[in-house]
Parts: sequence; C-alpha cells; structure tokens
Amino acid sequence: MKVRYSNNINAFGGVNFVLQEFDKLKIGNILYDNLPSLSPKVLL
Repeated sequence: MKVRYSNNINAFGGVNFVLQEFDKLKIGNILYDNLPSLSPKVLL
C-alpha cells in the first residue's frame, strides 16, 4: 500500500484511501465468507 498525494482533502483524513484499498483487496468478501452471519434481530 503506497500513500500518494491527493487533491481531495476531507475531514476523515485518509479513511477513504483505506476503504478503497479494502475494496481493491476484496477484504469485504473475505470477511463475509469467514465470519458468522448476524441474527435478523441485531440488524433492526
């Protein structure tokens, strides 16, 4: 992961960069496949 200069400065200070890297590495799919599902009551 290499940090590059960005013109987009926001209040989150780099959270968007981290989230883009997670998407690129497909971390969400790995977590979805390996973690247990939440109960429907938790989602309400």
